[in-house]
Amino acid sequence: MRTATPPDRAIEGALPIDPRIRQRRVEVERAQRRRSRKVLLGLLIVGTLVGGGFAALHSSLLGVRRVMVSGPDQAGPAVLMQAAGIRRGEPLVDVAPGRSARRLEGLPWVRTAVVHRHWPGTVRITLTERVAVAQVAAAGAAPGPVALVDVTGRVLADEPAEVNGLPLLAGVGGAIPVGGWLPGSPGAPTGAGRGAAGGVAGAGGPALGPALALAAALDADHLSATRVDASAGTAIAVIAGGATTVTFGTLRDLSAKLHVLQALAASGALHDAGAVDLEVADRPAVTPRGARAARASAASGAAATGTGQG
Repeated sequence: MRTATPPDRAIEGALPIDPRIRQRRVEVERAQRRRSRKVLLGLLIVGTLVGGGFAALHSSLLGVRRVMVSGPDQAGPAVLMQAAGIRRGEPLVDVAPGRSARRLEGLPWVRTAVVHRHWPGTVRITLTERVAVAQVAAAGAAPGPVALVDVTGRVLADEPAEVNGLPLLAGVGGAIPVGGWLPGSPGAPTGAGRGAAGGVAGAGGPALGPALALAAALDADHLSATRVDASAGTAIAVIAGGATTVTFGTLRDLSAKLHVLQALAASGALHDAGAVDLEVADRPAVTPRGARAARASAASGAAATGTGQG
């Protein structure tokens, strides 16, 4: 057996090389250099494009130049921009729509907010508003200052005195800051019982949700109420300028009961009604104002007579 030994490099260099082989080697080396230059040039072009694009996106040419607001605007674009964390002239690419929308929804009167970017320099904000459906005594008892609340129990504004056209929620009150939530509010975030600014929570609880729902339903049906009470498990509303007391019982069939109340109002049956019992929707009972007063007078007289005989 014979073992092949690699030729020595010095000896190999001294040996004559076919010119075609030498030419092939030169061509291969040139091709390798060309490929290297192309790769470097490509990397340079990509880097330039990326850097240029980044610089362009963050230039004043693509900055926030206009803010358009759709929906109710109680504060003005400047205040909304500040609340959303958007600065005029900042790169549009740096505007985070989701984060800005969440910040806007922190405003007491904003129910929902949607933020969109429109190139080259416009931010569009679409808002829906929270609507007050009731008021609560801010000092814990009326008369006095009140807080306006929406159907979720969020405090929208403070007023120095009771507001006409909104029912007062019985058994609910306390110093809740604007933007906070009444205790037991159906829409309150977890842990929001003390309000947005740590205000002291007033009375509330499981009955607050039905009371707010009843207030909102009466408002939607244009049945102006002056007082709503659901604290005793039986929903009661005072309507017709405080002249008629409506007992709803539970709110399980609220839509049917409201339909009956609307029909009674349309027929004129509520003009002289002192009380309306809707605990059973298909068997409403209307008590005339005079009859109610007469019964109360008779009961008072009977009590006085009994006391005198005793």
